Amino acid sequence: MKRDYQPHRHDPSSEEVNFDLLRMQKAISGERFTMPENLSREDFRVWMRENARKCRASRF
Repeated sequence: MKRDYQPHRHDPSSEEVNFDLLRMQKAISGERFTMPENLSREDFRVWMRENARKCRASRF
């Protein structure tokens, strides 16, 4: 049996997005890191750990 109406499509743009504006501003104004290219999986992990320490140290 055919429907006489079209089902409503979900519109994601109508959804409300909540975030902490001050926290977002602080995050984007902080130090930025550019990831080196062609790292092996293990080298990438080392690089991430080194930069995580820098980020933690600069927050306090």
